[in-house]
Amino acid sequence: MARKHYTDEFHCQAVDLYESTPSATLKGIAADRGVSRGASVLAV
Repeated sequence: MARKHYTDEFHCQAVDLYESTPSATLKGIAADRGVSRGASVLAV
């Protein structure tokens, strides 16, 4: 299976959402963004 490439903008939006939502979890943000929980796009 080919690896997906996420844009810098997608990454920044995911990190901003995580940092600006006090009750956010990586699992929840990943689900909201439609990526797997372990996706590096959410690496903070």
